[in-house]
Amino acid sequence: MAGDVLSDIEQFFSAYLKATGDGTIFKSGQDVLEISDPLDFDDQAQALRKAIEARTGTPLESADEGLVYGGAECDAAVAWWRQGERSLNDMLVRLRDEYLRENGYVLLITPAQGQDGHWNEGDLGLAGHWVGVGNLGKKPYEPEGATWVASLLIRQQTPTS
Repeated sequence: MAGDVLSDIEQFFSAYLKATGDGTIFKSGQDVLEISDPLDFDDQAQALRKAIEARTGTPLESADEGLVYGGAECDAAVAWWRQGERSLNDMLVRLRDEYLRENGYVLLITPAQGQDGHWNEGDLGLAGHWVGVGNLGKKPYEPEGATWVASLLIRQQTPTS
């Protein structure tokens, strides 16, 4: 995740982002919730966190600090998750039901292949399927040499009759 990491991620998901707006994941003034267990954020992770805050002009909010609890108050969430931590399904359900506005989405950041806590694509897809979110592009953004990979999860639309 070299260079402007947020722009690189947006470029990867550009087909969806351009179809739904201006081609960016995060916009000025958005409230973005950050979910993570205590992790040692490396330089790549810190660069992404700083880029999101710079883009939105607001600090990343923490559910643990009670800033947005129980009111579906966030436009988006950034979730840092490792295999073997608490249930990914439970976290996604909680985000969907308690924190995110109706059109909210999750930028799920997981360790890259070869890193401790790496998720395989099948497990991520299954978790998303069971809670009604889908990964855009069907595969994560994983540039060569990255320590983290990004998946953009959105609510799956239910057919209307």
